[in-house]
Amino acid sequence: MTVEWIKIRVDMFQDEKIRLIESMPEGDALIIIWLKFLVQAGRTNDGGYIYLREGVPYTPEMLSVILSKPIDIIELALKTFSEYGMITIDEKGIHITNWKKHQNIEGLDKIREQTRERVRKYREKKKQEKSQAATVDQANDGEKDCNVTCNVTVTHGNALDKEKEKEKEKEDISTDQHKGRSSDYTPEFEHFWSIYPRKEDKKRAFKLWQRRLTSKKPDLRSTVEEMTQAAINYKEQCEREGRDRKYIKKASTFLSDNMDFQDYIDDDKVVRLNKSREKVREREIAVNRFLAAGFDPDRDRELLIQWLERGADPRELATLRANG
Repeated sequence: MTVEWIKIRVDMFQDEKIRLIESMPEGDALIIIWLKFLVQAGRTNDGGYIYLREGVPYTPEMLSVILSKPIDIIELALKTFSEYGMITIDEKGIHITNWKKHQNIEGLDKIREQTRERVRKYREKKKQEKSQAATVDQANDGEKDCNVTCNVTVTHGNALDKEKEKEKEKEDISTDQHKGRSSDYTPEFEHFWSIYPRKEDKKRAFKLWQRRLTSKKPDLRSTVEEMTQAAINYKEQCEREGRDRKYIKKASTFLSDNMDFQDYIDDDKVVRLNKSREKVREREIAVNRFLAAGFDPDRDRELLIQWLERGADPRELATLRANG
């Protein structure tokens, strides 16, 4: 069944991979294709896969028609998204990596189930009220036996209401006690908090910290050492880039079920990310140099691609210009 909507994170354009893609010469086109991939995965509704139908995966030519983009741009998008780990491609089709980060079908089903349960309880309550009202009406007609039944019914209903109130009070007390405990931060978390570059919503961050330590799901569980090291690496990266505070993730986002912090556990990942960013900068400089030499971005596109593939030697530009 096709879903009618997909979830898009509001900090999507703060993601390092998206920012790198935006800086590319065809960045805007690639971002549009990425958004269309997410929408298409929602339409397919098969755990993040994109295909025409089961057994018939999309080809670059088919995607070119469906997404209204030139085939060379489609091929560039597939290559870029694969290199950045945003998609994988197999015999079934294109698969959005970590689809749950973009779409939560289980969450939607849970919401729909909760809504159905509220409606059911509301209708049951109305039905009981109608039944009690009918009993009272019969009592007003002077039927003695019915009066007794009505009183018993109302008394029983009051008893049930009082019992519900007691249960509600117990729940409230339990909730308050839980909230009280959540403010008792552990020394390990305090150390993490002293490192983290954006200190905001500490209580929720601690709740997620505890969830990461105690989760029964291995892929959602982590250690104190891993989360602390991730905070150190993330802080250092933010300082190197001079990142504005509004572009720094909250700790509650960093430690959420999306497991964003895992991208910063391994120092090698940070190094690879910086190298990738440098490569993009170098490519952008080369493109600007090519255009400054008087080449047309549309007419000389193939020439530009070939020049970049050869290493973008600026000494070649004069020769290319003369031959052109």
